[in-house]
Formats: sequence, structure tokens, C-alpha cells
Amino acid sequence: DMPLSVEKKLDEMARRMGLGDASDLIAAISTSLPATGQ
Repeated sequence: DMPLSVEKKLDEMARRMGLGDASDLIAAISTSLPATGQ
């Protein structure tokens, strides 16, 4: 899991972008980036 401070920052970014929270932001990023080797 991420450190809480990192998650708070992602929550703030997500809200600024009109997304729900950090998990929505991460989902949006992961779908917009080309798939990495994972």
C-alpha cells in the first residue's frame, strides 16, 4: 500500500481533475499509459 501522504496528494489531484479519489486517478493514468511489462 502507498504511504498515506502520497495517497492524500493523489486524492487532491483526483478531485482537481473531477475524479473521485486516488484509485480513480490511478485507474485513469493506467488506462492512458501504454502497458508496462507487468
